[in-house]
Amino acid sequence: MMQKYFFLCLFLIPALFFQPKVWGQPNTTINLDKEKPAQYQDRLLPAEKTSDKKLGFLSRTYQDMVSHYNYFFNANNKLNFIIEQAQKMHTDDYSKLLPFYDYSLSVTALDKRDLDSIIYKCYAGILLHDLRSDWVDNFYLLLGKAYLLRKTFDSAAIVFQYINYIYAPKDDGYDIPIGSNVSNNQGIFTVSTNENRSLLKKLTTKPTTRNDSFIWQIRNYIESNQLDKASGLIALLRADPLFPKRLQKDLWLQQAYLFYKQNQYDSAATYLSKSISEADNKQQQARWEFLTGQLYQLAHQNKPAIKAFETAITHTIDPYLEVYARLNIVALSDTGNSTKALQNNLRQMYQLAHRDKYADYRDIIYYAAAALEIKQQHYEAGIQNLQKSIAYSVNNPEQKQKSMLLLASTSYSIRQYPLASLYYDSIQTNQLDSTLKNEVIARKKALKIITGNLTSLHLQDSLLQLAKLNEADRLAAVKKLYRRLRKEQGLAEEKEDIDFGSTNAAGNVAASGLFGSSTTSNNANDFYFANATLKSQGYKEFKQKWGNRPNVDNWQRQSAINNSLQLNNNNVTAATTTTETAKTNNANALTLKGMLDNIPLTEKQIGDAHNTIINDLYSNAQTFQNNLEKYADAVDSYETLMKLYPENQYEEPVLFNLIYCYQQLGLLQKSDSVRKKLMLAFPNGTYAQKIKNIGKPTLQDKATEQYEHIYNLFIEGNFKQALAEKAEADKTYGKTYWTPQLMYIQAVYDVKQKNDSSAIQTLQAMIHQFPQSKMVDMANTMIDVLKRRKEIENYLTNLVIEKNEDNVVANIDLHPATLVNAPERRRVDSVAAPVIKQLDSTATVQIPVSAPVIQSVNNYAFNPSDSQYIAVVLNKVDPVFASEARNAFYRFNLEKFYNLRLKVNQQKLNDSTSLVLIGPFANAGDAVDYLDKTKPMATARIIPWLKLEKYIFSMISPSNLQLLYNKNNIDEYIQFLKRNLPEKF
Repeated sequence: MMQKYFFLCLFLIPALFFQPKVWGQPNTTINLDKEKPAQYQDRLLPAEKTSDKKLGFLSRTYQDMVSHYNYFFNANNKLNFIIEQAQKMHTDDYSKLLPFYDYSLSVTALDKRDLDSIIYKCYAGILLHDLRSDWVDNFYLLLGKAYLLRKTFDSAAIVFQYINYIYAPKDDGYDIPIGSNVSNNQGIFTVSTNENRSLLKKLTTKPTTRNDSFIWQIRNYIESNQLDKASGLIALLRADPLFPKRLQKDLWLQQAYLFYKQNQYDSAATYLSKSISEADNKQQQARWEFLTGQLYQLAHQNKPAIKAFETAITHTIDPYLEVYARLNIVALSDTGNSTKALQNNLRQMYQLAHRDKYADYRDIIYYAAAALEIKQQHYEAGIQNLQKSIAYSVNNPEQKQKSMLLLASTSYSIRQYPLASLYYDSIQTNQLDSTLKNEVIARKKALKIITGNLTSLHLQDSLLQLAKLNEADRLAAVKKLYRRLRKEQGLAEEKEDIDFGSTNAAGNVAASGLFGSSTTSNNANDFYFANATLKSQGYKEFKQKWGNRPNVDNWQRQSAINNSLQLNNNNVTAATTTTETAKTNNANALTLKGMLDNIPLTEKQIGDAHNTIINDLYSNAQTFQNNLEKYADAVDSYETLMKLYPENQYEEPVLFNLIYCYQQLGLLQKSDSVRKKLMLAFPNGTYAQKIKNIGKPTLQDKATEQYEHIYNLFIEGNFKQALAEKAEADKTYGKTYWTPQLMYIQAVYDVKQKNDSSAIQTLQAMIHQFPQSKMVDMANTMIDVLKRRKEIENYLTNLVIEKNEDNVVANIDLHPATLVNAPERRRVDSVAAPVIKQLDSTATVQIPVSAPVIQSVNNYAFNPSDSQYIAVVLNKVDPVFASEARNAFYRFNLEKFYNLRLKVNQQKLNDSTSLVLIGPFANAGDAVDYLDKTKPMATARIIPWLKLEKYIFSMISPSNLQLLYNKNNIDEYIQFLKRNLPEKF
């Protein structure tokens, strides 16, 4: 038997590929004259005997039955099993674009042993049977599929091509050139095999696999990245009038796969939606519907995307798919219906969470529900859902990590810093990518400092409040607090001194059973807990033996007693209320005397408490400013410190740091005001001297000045001069004085020159040299885009765009909008507040509801009810970087203000000034509201690579914009706006 298999392997491969014109084709002459081993010289294979005699009905039936059930059936089942196993190993990430197929050829190719077995069975099924069998073409098709799953694409292509040639129509046994005029029958140009047969033939014979081989050949071309060949073959088959209808949806599926590979998402979605009925089961159908929705979403076709996601929800049995489909529906909903869509999907998610069927998926369901709640700014509900998600993430550490991250970042964004610190501490940083890992580590360290300071600050403030009470009220308040703290610690209220009982006392008491004893006067049949005498006696026995011990766990252990008496406040968190503020680190913390001793009553104690508050406020401000770069919170802490303690030991550095923070927030007027105050109060101080010495030459200042000059040359478009001077500066100063802004804009210039490798190298150096910089995320994004430049350019090349007129004024809606008063913010300055409120660093523009007052200067007119643009005025910025600024604001709006659908346009006013126009907004109130939210983030997130002196924010109506174009004088308009809105501009 082994010799027979060895002979087949030696003989079959050359016979298959060197006799393509005669093999497997009925009624042809078979010539398999190949040199055989000596012992097989006189033996013929059944395939060699094909032309020896006529194949009768009984012989054909026998050949078909044996070929089908002994070889093809088993080989085909094994191939399907390989695909099923690959599908089981495949896991979809619904937060990203799904792969087209739910299995990977890289996984199927690993099952080489079974695929080789299939290939062997196909060879044997062909050679060991008459070539006129009805199953020979099926063996060839199965052979090609096996090669495809094995990722042997060249062999698969040869087999599929062989099927095309050998089973093409013949003219009396002679080949007809496929697709030529010779094959043109009755004016029909075709490459397919006509399957329009009589009813008898349809019942007694099966269609040839030649047409099926075209579909698999297309798949093979796409998998081997021969997209041009796949596209050409698809075009031929789509134009072929004889291509069978039974394969039409398979052709659409391959057409969708081709567009998917070419990133033509709208076309891919269109053809995939047509072929979804070809799915093997409901879940695969739901998966393709979800993928269709994703493709429409990428093509910005929201309505069909929503419809596809909704259809996927009705068919899926995968809760993950359903949850993410609902999330996508919410993200794509129209602004007017977004609230309704949010509530509807939230309600359905909560219903899913309460169904036993989805018990194992509650972590992802509550995570998705939290995301929707946070989207509506329902932060409390979002945090509660995230806590539930974490509680249910027992066997899903990846989801638990995601929930913890969102919980920490949400708490951080709403300024609940102690909670954020608690949750950041629970994150496993070794599972994060480098960028996110650095951010989490930095926040962990800073938030621990802030949390400790807030706890100390609230404690000292509470103690000072107690000190202000008279003695009787103070004692009553402390007693009440004392009882509450003991209860929270699980300690019973003390009525007697704690002792440890007597070991001999129990011997003098008569024993009693559960139902009493004969010595008691009560009924002996009374149950113990229903007998007051027995309960009283038992209590006395317990006290005599064990003493008056605290009501806590492990009460029998002496160590537990000691520990309960030495509690401290090491675990005090930010959520501490005034009920916890009396805890201290000494052993008497939970004694009445110890709590009273902690209250500052003497002048020295009160002074120490105030100094602690000053130090805590200053430390928090420094941490916000230097560690987290949250300048608004830093300003809040600095100003609170100066308001509560106008004359403190940190007054000079506080004023100096306020100048810097105001500059970072773009509040230049306030910065100038504080600078004047500093120079008047401390004219000879250290920080005043630093301000006076700005501009005096030192080695560092010279280097900084030189690189600032180079930066300006880059920004203004003098690239040759910038590169030359940078080369000279690098020789003199090295790379020590490079800044992330300079490195970023040089990378942008390299991108313009299509020098991608140099740009990537510069960006990677920036990430390594400045890992804490706010531009690291931007650099990582640019690196990713550059690595996919060719792919993106191919997509854009094939993209058909109807260009509209680039005239932002023509599309302005000048209809007046309903106006309301912009709400004023309130600020809480109490030190006792759990969280220090953010200061209102910008004035609020009052928008009149009645008829507005129109002010006109130099023909400019300000009417609050007019539609307005927010304009970013760029001064001497090259168009390359102006475009980059426009893209930055577009990306920011897409993320933060997606429901407003804001347009961002770039306009050149003159050679030195460009405008980035955002809007239009319905009125001045809406525009100012957007400005208040966006302006503080410009330097930190949106355009951190652009220096403050290179741009300013402004607001302009369409009519004023047209007038500005005519006058071409931006300074005149800025002065006009300052006169009308001095607090804003």
